[in-house]
Amino acid sequence: MDAPLTLLEQMAERDRHRTMAIRAAIGDAVDRVVANLDLGTATAAKRGRNPQFPYVPIIKYSAGGKQRTRQLRGLAYEDRTEAVARAQASIDATRRKLAEDLCRPRERALREQFGLPREPLAPLLYGRDEPQSALDTTPPTATTAERTGQQ
Repeated sequence: MDAPLTLLEQMAERDRHRTMAIRAAIGDAVDRVVANLDLGTATAAKRGRNPQFPYVPIIKYSAGGKQRTRQLRGLAYEDRTEAVARAQASIDATRRKLAEDLCRPRERALREQFGLPREPLAPLLYGRDEPQSALDTTPPTATTAERTGQQ
């Protein structure tokens, strides 16, 4: 017999289900956004201090017309192709991480930053584009003039 889930496990399970639902709702849009991002170009340079492993993986960024490079620290390879493959693997890991983050329920601001809907599950949960706010559901109250009898 399975033990009942703790509160923390229940919250984690609910987050997993919501993440899967968000992925199902806007997965194609997330894939397009992540694929179109310029996360750099994989390359290698001969900078290693050890003569046996002279090539280090480098990622070249060219955002905004200004080029900069980032060396993946602590890594050196004997062959240039290995170093380039490691740099490309790092870029691919960044893409996967960003796609996962965009599907997390709590990452609303990140989704908005990339032009995705803030609440992708709102039509499913509320039957409309945005969740109802308290202003929409609160009945109107009397104005000050009506309460005091003045006009």
